[in-house]
Amino acid sequence: MAAPLSAARWTTGLSGVRVILETERLILREWTPEDAPAAFAIYGDPAVMRYIGAEGRADPDGAYTRAGLDRAIARYPQRPGFGFWAAVERDSGEVVGAGLLVPLEGGPEVEVGYHLARRVWGRGYATELASALVAYGFDRLGLPRIVGVTYPANHASCRVLEKAGLIHQGRRRYYGQDLEYYVIERVEADASDPPLPVGQPDFHRD
Repeated sequence: MAAPLSAARWTTGLSGVRVILETERLILREWTPEDAPAAFAIYGDPAVMRYIGAEGRADPDGAYTRAGLDRAIARYPQRPGFGFWAAVERDSGEVVGAGLLVPLEGGPEVEVGYHLARRVWGRGYATELASALVAYGFDRLGLPRIVGVTYPANHASCRVLEKAGLIHQGRRRYYGQDLEYYVIERVEADASDPPLPVGQPDFHRD
C-alpha cells in the first residue's frame, strides 16, 4: 500500500531527488544520471525488454540508456505528478525497476506501467508497484480513470493488472500492436486531499 505523502519528500543522500511514493518494500523516486548503470542492467536485458516497447529490443549500450534517463529527468518539471521513475528496493537500496504514469500514446488516457529487473521477478513487486501507482493517480492526481496495456502473450502482466484492480476490456491497438486493454475508474474522491495541478502529459521513457 502506498504511504500517503502530504508534501514532496527527498531521498536521503540524493540532493534534490523527489520521492513519488512508498510501499512496504519499495520506494519510487525520480531517476538521476548516476542511476544509468543500474538502468542499463534492466533495459539492456533482452528478457526484460521482450514485452516493453513496440519492438521489444534491449538497449544496445549504457550511453543509450543514459540518454533515455536524461530525457525523462528533463521532463519532470514540465508535468508535475506524471512520469517514469526509479523503483528502489528498501532492504538493499538498489534500483530494481521502474514505475510510470504516462499518457497512452499521447493521451488523453493515462497508462500505468512497471518494469522490473529479472533478478527480482516473482517477488510480487509488479503488483505492489501497480497498486500503489493506481492509488497515487486517484488520490494525489485526481485522475478519473487509469488504463493498462500489455501484450497478449504476457500473461504475467495481465495478472498484475487484474490484481491491481483493472478490468479487462478486450484488445485495442496501441504502439502499433494489438494489446490487451485494462481499465480502472475512480470510485470516489477524497475532498480533504485535493489533486495536484496537472497538465496533459506527453512523454514516455523514450
